[in-house]
Amino acid sequence: MKTPLSSLAAMAAVTGPLLASALPLAAPEPRSSFQPYTLIAAHSASPIHLQSIEAANGNFWIGKAATTYCPPSEEAAGNCTQGANTTVFTYIGSHGTETLATKGPNQQQVFVQANGALSYTAKLPTDFPEGSARTGFSLLPGDSFGTFSFEKGFVACPTAGTFPYQIFAAVDGQNFDTCIGLDALTSAVDGPSAWQYLN
Repeated sequence: MKTPLSSLAAMAAVTGPLLASALPLAAPEPRSSFQPYTLIAAHSASPIHLQSIEAANGNFWIGKAATTYCPPSEEAAGNCTQGANTTVFTYIGSHGTETLATKGPNQQQVFVQANGALSYTAKLPTDFPEGSARTGFSLLPGDSFGTFSFEKGFVACPTAGTFPYQIFAAVDGQNFDTCIGLDALTSAVDGPSAWQYLN
């Protein structure tokens, strides 16, 4: 597995010293929740550097468009857009959990499968595959960017040696030799754009 530089170094390689405060040294602030955000992969001098992380068909990817749904009645009312292609997340700090931020009524929870695959529920988070982890996520706030993580971090694994790259948590007992380690940087947004992410 290729190990990433720190989030600060990765961003500085492209955007310069303006973002010197992007990765604070302090511990995460004790909050119950954070402003909704998108995720950006950071690993300088790699093909995934500064690429967005999107929810598609139950898992998370770099180089694959988000799969979303907007009911026709809600689209007509201007509440959402068919084909919204930006994945928005919400972190619940009091529980160490992560959800997809949606405009619909169903909460879609993010979890880690036993093989490390970063995944999300279809609708209500009631059934999870055996061995899945629903907690253990963390978010380190920053002035410009935050850093979202899970225990030993994340890796992006190529499909047939190239894009799209699937996101995995670096869990023990799995072979990630062909994968690229990454920092998952958070970029705050006003709110969700999708009604629901398709599984």
